[in-house]
Amino acid sequence: MTKLYIVRHGLRLDHENTSWKATAERPFDPPLSPNGFQQAQQTGQYLRQHAITAVYASPLIRAMQTATEIVEHLDLPIRVEPGLIEWLNPKWYDYSAGAYPLKTLAQSYPVARDYEPLLRPRYPEQDEETSRARCTYVARQLAHEATGNILLISHGVCVLNIVEGLTGGRAGAKDQTCAINIVAPKWTGGWQLAEVITSHLSVGEKKVEYV
Repeated sequence: MTKLYIVRHGLRLDHENTSWKATAERPFDPPLSPNGFQQAQQTGQYLRQHAITAVYASPLIRAMQTATEIVEHLDLPIRVEPGLIEWLNPKWYDYSAGAYPLKTLAQSYPVARDYEPLLRPRYPEQDEETSRARCTYVARQLAHEATGNILLISHGVCVLNIVEGLTGGRAGAKDQTCAINIVAPKWTGGWQLAEVITSHLSVGEKKVEYV
């Protein structure tokens, strides 16, 4: 049976270097910090033993960089899925410029060029329920189409929304960077949070931050 491995991207550069945004061309789309790259590498090393058959990632740079470090250990391409993007909250940032298109991402990341995204969200998303419905829909569809365990690389709010949307309530998911939330089908139907793994990380967050 298909299991979903749901992972938030690694530590962001702007959370560890607070002056980065002041001169950034795309301040809403920060890359990973050096510690974030280390987290992503450790996550990839850990996931080698878990028979992942497909990797889907948000198109934002921190998620793409996290996915790239992970798939080096899995020998899989990245399927870029805009439906896994961060909550497009207009109070958090101006997303009018949008994520980079697939053609641009393919110049730097090992993407699957033949993957057709399920959903392209529209900015702005005024409330979290819109984000929750979007993220949960994408996760359900990908799970329905999967032939093995799949990895979803997303963002803090979306990680919680997916787990809670699938399991039907506060299920103890962790949204800290590079925590691995494993959601498995129940024999009686529906989904359950089977395990949350953080033991693979040598560096963690002192405080969970979103923006």
